[in-house]
Amino acid sequence: MLRKSSTLVVLMFVIVAGVGRAQVVLAQTSEDAGPDIPAVEEVIPVTPEVVQEDVAVVKSSLFPAISPYKYIAQDKWNNFLSYVANDGKWIKLNFYYKKGVQAQYFEAYEGERLYKTGPISGAKTNINLLPSQKQGKKLHNHLGLFDVWFRSQKQWSGMYDCWMYWGLFYYGNHGFHAALSKGIPKLGRPDSHGCDRAFPKTAREVFLWAAKNHIKVLTVCEPKVG
Repeated sequence: MLRKSSTLVVLMFVIVAGVGRAQVVLAQTSEDAGPDIPAVEEVIPVTPEVVQEDVAVVKSSLFPAISPYKYIAQDKWNNFLSYVANDGKWIKLNFYYKKGVQAQYFEAYEGERLYKTGPISGAKTNINLLPSQKQGKKLHNHLGLFDVWFRSQKQWSGMYDCWMYWGLFYYGNHGFHAALSKGIPKLGRPDSHGCDRAFPKTAREVFLWAAKNHIKVLTVCEPKVG
């Protein structure tokens, strides 16, 4: 999970006058340079969703017209279906886990076309909460429909004293990023501090695929159909 460290990372938000966008500048000491990874950290401007009353129902082979998730409002679901219909890029994270039956996994899509899939590790407690629920200090996943708001090739977690590579952060400190070596053997089952870990090469590929596009993230916990 994303945390700031007063000794390792200086986080400065600069509000651009007249535009209202925030840029993140990270300054690292020479001791913390780490692997030779170009610094790319930015806040992604999110376009407000506009709901029209008389919009035709968008049909999808992946999803029903009526929101199947009680935690996603119908108007927000309608916008998501339109986004998918227009070949928008999005990532689905499925936290459902049953030993010997189903592993946790992600799917990256361009519209309805599957681009990439693979195992992930969600929160080791396997607790799933809605954004409106208070999580306390327990490790947890968040269920919902989100926009990637921050992306970073290399981000320090002050709370857990580790680097997070190729990160796409979609809700507060929760993000999709590369697993470190000790976490790779555990991919497919709950093991993280609340982020969603993937194979390093996969995380890098998804990060570059996402580029600076407006990316949506759908998080669920459900048995895989088919």
